[in-house]
Amino acid sequence: MAYNAYREWLNNADDDFEYIISLDYSDITQSQYFIKDFPANCIRIGNNRSIVDAVNVATAVSTGDIIVVMSDDFGCPKNWNSMIESRMDAEKMGLLHVNDTIQQSVVTLPILTRKLYQRLGYVYYHRYFSMFADNDLTESAKLLNAYIPALDLTFQHRHWVNGLNKRDATYNRENSDHAYQMGQKLFNQRVKQRFGL
Repeated sequence: MAYNAYREWLNNADDDFEYIISLDYSDITQSQYFIKDFPANCIRIGNNRSIVDAVNVATAVSTGDIIVVMSDDFGCPKNWNSMIESRMDAEKMGLLHVNDTIQQSVVTLPILTRKLYQRLGYVYYHRYFSMFADNDLTESAKLLNAYIPALDLTFQHRHWVNGLNKRDATYNRENSDHAYQMGQKLFNQRVKQRFGL
């Protein structure tokens, strides 16, 4: 899935972009990534608990002014990078909220400026496992007046909930009841603290 997503995003881009893939030390399929034609030195391997850690590891070594957290179950439109660049000012803090075809109130495909990343110090707050990390990012951006609605831009989320993917071990882990309850509790605490902003 990661390779197919990479090829789709590459083929639909109208300019070069930096690509970083973040893997877990525990991933038994690690070696398969090295035999694909991913860009040289794009793979980072970390002691990740979940998507939260994996995203933050990759973002820490990224260099772009605009960061797109591309998951392997997201599609993209033709000329996606120009579409994003036309909606964002890289000199300002910004989080672009595109239509993922599932969620209308929460950013599930983080597209943010480096300025916002630097202000927060992360994409996903490190204490989340998975669930509610997107909610935290969305609400933090709103508090910072960095939220940019762009629901006319569609990036299809090919998830099991909308029947566009099979539910597998990764989905089970990231979307478990435990992850939900833990995330909801942390999110409610962070709301009271105004997300530390």
